[in-house]
Amino acid sequence: MALLPAFLLVAALEDPAEAVRRFRSEYPTAGLDEKILLIHELGKHRVPPVLDVLAPLMTDGPVTARIAAARELGAFDGVPKTWRKLLDAYGHPANAGTPARGVKVTILRSLGELHATDAARFVDSLIGSPDVWIAKAAIDAAGKIRRKGSVDVLVAELRRMGEIDDEEPVASEQPSATVAPSDVRPPMSMGPADILRSDSKPTLKKTSVPLESGRTRRRDPEPPAKVPAERREVLVPAILAALESIAEKGFKTPAEWGRWWRANRRGK
Repeated sequence: MALLPAFLLVAALEDPAEAVRRFRSEYPTAGLDEKILLIHELGKHRVPPVLDVLAPLMTDGPVTARIAAARELGAFDGVPKTWRKLLDAYGHPANAGTPARGVKVTILRSLGELHATDAARFVDSLIGSPDVWIAKAAIDAAGKIRRKGSVDVLVAELRRMGEIDDEEPVASEQPSATVAPSDVRPPMSMGPADILRSDSKPTLKKTSVPLESGRTRRRDPEPPAKVPAERREVLVPAILAALESIAEKGFKTPAEWGRWWRANRRGK
């Protein structure tokens, strides 16, 4: 039988409190590779005290260490409020900008691994992100969380990219949490907590124009903007996979999903 390395054996045998004590003793002076290894070893103890130690690491220190902490928390599915710690880290100023993109992508992946239904609205709001890799991570997470309302957002993104061709506008007459992110754009200052608040109201684009009689008519839908090839190549297969996971249908093309959605969408 193969023997475990000594440091792994120690980590496997010690109780969580001792693991936290050892981590706090060794982490500050450890090199980057050692920091990542220490995070991984501490993450094997999936209990609230360890969550309280790992969560701050997502917003402090080297980006690679922040990514490691976010990745470990994706396995804390039995620990209450792990999803909230992940959302707080996503919106933290330390993770703003391109250099921290990997942290945000990993946080979204971990929300998916946790099947974090409480975070589903926030995940849906990022499906239309201009950053293709943030959008991809949000789509993948939505497919794992499997909230039925995410189907509307995923189909709307296919329509926005011109993959589903029909004459119906994307936005519904009634605002809802499932309106496409291309039509519901929270202010740039709005963070995860604001989006999740029950009193947060989406802002819809105008879909009607006034007539001289005082009545209104529907505005013709604007043609979709040209979508970069990379975005289409990355996101379309991901959306199809997420739709199949949520709706459990075997459709293989956007057109098939579009026909099914029009026949089965909620509130039609």
